[in-house]
Amino acid sequence: MAQGRLVEAPARRLALSGQGPFAADPAAPGGVALRHAGDLPAQLALSLANLDAVLAAAGMARADLVSLRVLTTDMDGFLAAEGALLDWLRAGGARPTRTLLGVARLTEAAQAIELEAEAAV
Repeated sequence: MAQGRLVEAPARRLALSGQGPFAADPAAPGGVALRHAGDLPAQLALSLANLDAVLAAAGMARADLVSLRVLTTDMDGFLAAEGALLDWLRAGGARPTRTLLGVARLTEAAQAIELEAEAAV
Protein backbone atom coordinates (compact mmCIF):
# COMPACT_ATOMS: atom_id res chain seq x y z
CA MET A 1 0.00 0.00 0.00
CA ALA A 2 1.28 3.44 -0.89
CA GLN A 3 0.78 6.45 1.38
CA GLY A 4 0.41 8.65 -1.68
CA ARG A 5 0.61 8.47 -5.48
CA LEU A 6 1.51 11.49 -7.58
CA VAL A 7 0.07 11.36 -11.08
CA GLU A 8 1.50 14.06 -13.30
CA ALA A 9 -0.54 15.04 -16.37
CA PRO A 10 -1.96 11.61 -17.16
CA ALA A 11 -3.05 11.04 -20.71
CA ARG A 12 -6.05 9.10 -19.41
CA ARG A 13 -7.73 8.84 -16.01
CA LEU A 14 -10.45 6.32 -15.13
CA ALA A 15 -12.84 6.60 -12.18
CA LEU A 16 -14.34 3.20 -11.39
CA SER A 17 -17.72 3.22 -9.69
CA GLY A 18 -18.45 0.77 -6.91
CA GLN A 19 -17.68 -2.74 -8.10
CA GLY A 20 -19.49 -5.36 -6.09
CA PRO A 21 -20.30 -9.06 -6.20
CA PHE A 22 -22.74 -8.80 -9.08
CA ALA A 23 -23.01 -10.84 -12.26
CA ALA A 24 -25.20 -10.73 -15.34
CA ASP A 25 -28.65 -12.22 -14.83
CA PRO A 26 -31.23 -11.50 -17.56
CA ALA A 27 -34.06 -12.41 -15.18
CA ALA A 28 -33.01 -9.88 -12.53
CA PRO A 29 -34.11 -6.24 -12.42
CA GLY A 30 -31.45 -4.23 -14.24
CA GLY A 31 -29.96 -7.41 -15.72
CA VAL A 32 -27.55 -8.08 -12.83
CA ALA A 33 -27.87 -9.92 -9.54
CA LEU A 34 -25.94 -10.24 -6.29
CA ARG A 35 -23.90 -13.43 -6.01
CA HIS A 36 -22.43 -15.27 -3.01
CA ALA A 37 -24.71 -13.97 -0.25
CA GLY A 38 -23.12 -14.75 3.11
CA ASP A 39 -19.69 -15.56 1.62
CA LEU A 40 -17.44 -12.51 1.92
CA PRO A 41 -14.33 -14.15 0.38
CA ALA A 42 -16.35 -15.15 -2.71
CA GLN A 43 -17.91 -11.67 -2.87
CA LEU A 44 -14.42 -10.14 -2.73
CA ALA A 45 -13.17 -12.43 -5.53
CA LEU A 46 -16.10 -11.51 -7.81
CA SER A 47 -15.73 -7.81 -7.01
CA LEU A 48 -12.03 -7.97 -7.95
CA ALA A 49 -12.89 -9.80 -11.18
CA ASN A 50 -15.42 -7.08 -11.99
CA LEU A 51 -12.78 -4.41 -11.29
CA ASP A 52 -10.37 -6.24 -13.64
CA ALA A 53 -13.06 -6.28 -16.35
CA VAL A 54 -13.67 -2.53 -16.14
CA LEU A 55 -9.92 -1.83 -16.20
CA ALA A 56 -9.45 -4.09 -19.22
CA ALA A 57 -12.36 -2.49 -21.07
CA ALA A 58 -10.57 0.84 -20.68
CA GLY A 59 -7.25 -0.63 -21.86
CA MET A 60 -5.81 -0.46 -18.35
CA ALA A 61 -4.46 -2.94 -15.83
CA ARG A 62 -4.09 -3.28 -12.06
CA ALA A 63 -0.69 -1.58 -12.19
CA ASP A 64 -2.51 1.58 -13.32
CA LEU A 65 -4.54 1.81 -10.10
CA VAL A 66 -3.72 4.93 -8.09
CA SER A 67 -6.36 4.58 -5.37
CA LEU A 68 -8.65 1.89 -4.01
CA ARG A 69 -11.47 2.28 -1.52
CA VAL A 70 -12.92 -0.81 0.15
CA LEU A 71 -16.35 -0.53 1.73
CA THR A 72 -17.54 -3.43 3.86
CA THR A 73 -20.43 -4.25 6.16
CA ASP A 74 -18.31 -6.93 7.88
CA MET A 75 -14.96 -5.52 9.00
CA ASP A 76 -13.82 -8.68 10.80
CA GLY A 77 -14.80 -10.84 7.83
CA PHE A 78 -12.96 -8.55 5.44
CA LEU A 79 -9.82 -8.48 7.57
CA ALA A 80 -9.84 -12.29 7.57
CA ALA A 81 -10.09 -12.30 3.75
CA GLU A 82 -7.79 -9.32 3.11
CA GLY A 83 -4.92 -11.55 2.04
CA ALA A 84 -6.77 -12.28 -1.21
CA LEU A 85 -6.90 -8.55 -1.98
CA LEU A 86 -3.21 -8.10 -1.18
CA ASP A 87 -2.32 -11.07 -3.40
CA TRP A 88 -4.46 -9.62 -6.21
CA LEU A 89 -2.69 -6.26 -5.93
CA ARG A 90 0.79 -7.84 -5.83
CA ALA A 91 0.04 -10.14 -8.78
CA GLY A 92 -0.90 -7.11 -10.86
CA GLY A 93 2.02 -4.93 -9.77
CA ALA A 94 -0.41 -2.48 -8.15
CA ARG A 95 0.50 -0.09 -5.34
CA PRO A 96 -2.54 2.17 -4.98
CA THR A 97 -3.37 4.27 -1.98
CA ARG A 98 -6.02 2.41 -0.05
CA THR A 99 -8.84 3.26 2.32
CA LEU A 100 -10.93 0.72 4.24
CA LEU A 101 -14.35 1.82 5.47
CA GLY A 102 -16.86 -0.05 7.58
CA VAL A 103 -20.41 0.84 6.53
CA ALA A 104 -23.85 -0.06 7.87
CA ARG A 105 -25.23 -1.25 4.54
CA LEU A 106 -24.51 -1.42 0.81
CA THR A 107 -26.90 -1.59 -2.17
CA GLU A 108 -28.19 -5.08 -1.38
CA ALA A 109 -28.80 -6.23 2.19
CA ALA A 110 -26.65 -9.36 1.64
CA GLN A 111 -23.83 -7.41 -0.05
CA ALA A 112 -20.76 -7.33 2.21
CA ILE A 113 -18.23 -5.54 -0.01
CA GLU A 114 -17.85 -2.85 -2.66
CA LEU A 115 -14.70 -1.48 -4.31
CA GLU A 116 -14.19 2.01 -5.73
CA ALA A 117 -11.00 2.87 -7.58
CA GLU A 118 -9.14 5.34 -9.74
CA ALA A 119 -6.60 4.47 -12.41
CA ALA A 120 -4.35 6.62 -14.58
CA VAL A 121 -1.89 6.12 -17.41
